Amino acid sequence: MILQDPNNPTVKAFLKGERKRMGISEDSANVFDNNMYAFSNSTRHMESDDDKTKKNPTSSAKGSYQFTDESVVTAKQRLRNRIKAGNTAIT
Repeated sequence: MILQDPNNPTVKAFLKGERKRMGISEDSANVFDNNMYAFSNSTRHMESDDDKTKKNPTSSAKGSYQFTDESVVTAKQRLRNRIKAGNTAIT
């Protein structure tokens, strides 16, 4: 089972950047963060039974979240664009 560490500085910085980007107040930070963790955990369990080695036999989907090869390329480019624009704490 994979659990995100809510105390991981990179995760904390990323979530803080997302809250700022979406205009979520610091008063609502814990609710937002908890919702993100719950959504992430639920998604992993639905997609792969929380198995990072899971592979779909009929597509390129793999990993905990069952990303396809094409979706990874797109996601990486979107993250690069957000970093370049200064819209996230991840560098």
